[in-house]
Amino acid sequence: MKIQMRHARALEGNDLAVNVDADGSETIASVDVELDGFTIANDPLADGSQSYERVFPKAGDARPGEEHTLVVNVTAGDGAAHSATSIWVDA
Repeated sequence: MKIQMRHARALEGNDLAVNVDADGSETIASVDVELDGFTIANDPLADGSQSYERVFPKAGDARPGEEHTLVVNVTAGDGAAHSATSIWVDA
């Protein structure tokens, strides 16, 4: 499972993007996204999904020195769990 996350500070909050691509014969059953401990997406996918992409404009708060944690939890079609975390501090 390949999980990619991008973040950029926006005028308000952060602009976030999440992409998940299944490997080989894997499929994606669901994707949960958390920002700073709060769930911002809990997306069940159609059976057999091979990819997921979602954009979150102006998510959360942003100010100089504020630390953020973005966590993406993916459940594969076979029930296997995959996770990725990105941590950054606003400039």
